[in-house]
Amino acid sequence: MNTDPGAVTRTVAEIGADLDEAIAQFRKAMPDCGLKLIVPPPLPDGKIGRLSVSAWRRGQPSAPVHSGSSAREAIQQLFCAADQADRELRRRSCCRHCGGIGWYVAENGIKAICNHP
Repeated sequence: MNTDPGAVTRTVAEIGADLDEAIAQFRKAMPDCGLKLIVPPPLPDGKIGRLSVSAWRRGQPSAPVHSGSSAREAIQQLFCAADQADRELRRRSCCRHCGGIGWYVAENGIKAICNHP
C-alpha cells in the first residue's frame, strides 16, 4: 500500500479520478441505490483489469454485476441496464393478466407465469 501521495503514478491518479467521476455520476443518477465497486489488483504489467459494479436497493436479494475496462464504462453499462429494465417494466405494466409483475393466479388457483411478447 502506497501511503506517499507524491509517489502516486499518473496511471493510478487517472484511475482514481475516473472512479471519483463514476461515483459522482452514479449518486446523481441513482440516489436511492447503493453502489458496489470492485477494483481488481493490478496486472503484472501494472495496468488495472476490468472493474465491476452493481447497484442495489435495501431488501433486494441480489443485484446484477456489470463490468468494464474503466469505471466510466462499467457505470455506463449499469445505467443502460437500468434504463432497459425501466422500459421493460413500463411495457409490461399495462398487461391485463399480471399488471407487470410477471405472474398471475390462474382460474384453477395455480400461480401462472405471464407470457409477454
